[in-house]
Amino acid sequence: MGEQLMLRFDDVAAIVDGETPKAIPDPVDRLLDRDRLPQLITSGTIAAELNEPPRRVLRVLATRRDIRPVALAGRTRLYPAAAVARVRHELTAIDARQCREAAR
Repeated sequence: MGEQLMLRFDDVAAIVDGETPKAIPDPVDRLLDRDRLPQLITSGTIAAELNEPPRRVLRVLATRRDIRPVALAGRTRLYPAAAVARVRHELTAIDARQCREAAR
């Protein structure tokens, strides 16, 4: 606490002396470093990125135990950005199985 007051006093003293004060890092900005925050997406975002109907993406997310939400925003499930590739893989596998079955 005393160190913060000293920094602020030094900045005021620097302004009085005509010098440029040092920038004090804001603790809130340090906590909310946008580069380090995980990018979380919804099932609708996954569907839009894959250009698939939301019902197909929701079905894959509901039936694959290895694709789990990492957070909740209210009742909305949030997935990591890596889930897009996993859902794409699963949808491609479903389409490949359907093509094989149709060829029989």
